[in-house]
Amino acid sequence: MSEEKNKSSKIPFVISTQNLGKKFSKDWLYRNFSYQFNTGNSYAVLGRNGSGKSTLLLHLASFYGGGVGSISYTKLGVSINSERFYQHYALVSPLLELPEEQQVKEFLTHFFTIKAITGNITVSDVLEAINLKAASDKNIKELSSGMKQRLKLAMAFYSDVPVLFLDEPCTNLDAVSINWYVETIEQIRHNKLIIVASNNPAEYTFCNERIEIERIQFKPPTIP
Repeated sequence: MSEEKNKSSKIPFVISTQNLGKKFSKDWLYRNFSYQFNTGNSYAVLGRNGSGKSTLLLHLASFYGGGVGSISYTKLGVSINSERFYQHYALVSPLLELPEEQQVKEFLTHFFTIKAITGNITVSDVLEAINLKAASDKNIKELSSGMKQRLKLAMAFYSDVPVLFLDEPCTNLDAVSINWYVETIEQIRHNKLIIVASNNPAEYTFCNERIEIERIQFKPPTIP
């Protein structure tokens, strides 16, 4: 990976929340959540299934609207409109659907015209890294669930963006692929702001900050 070309992912990026909250029916998933996320740190949002950790991650990504409170995004101290924030992050989520009728290499080639590929690597390098070179001419619908998950992770890991959102990133991965996940994220984490929603320790061992979703369900508000 080229240090000189991989610049945009190193630009200081900050996500700040002020008294953020969201309800499901009549119950709060989280409330009064005030926090600051910074480039160079990695954050794990932890909680049991159904506790709201994935919702919080997608809320932070401006994927979900509504709720209460506010989220601000700044790059080099300059405010970024939430509607433009998608340009600055990559997302891995069970909600992310792949185009089943497209060929693997064709899809990645198209994707990396939308999100710049990091460093001086090529699509062929990416396919080799995720062990999908032999399947490059297959339609995505022909891939196993583990192969599709590696493809999703490749879209995030090799995009030249400063922020990564990873929702249950090791879903359907075997032991070899989990090792690849751990090794790859260790190589890139110092230059990015990474937020992981998980209840699987293998997915967030590298995270230096932990947020337990149950602890922010009944927090008192923060006074600005």
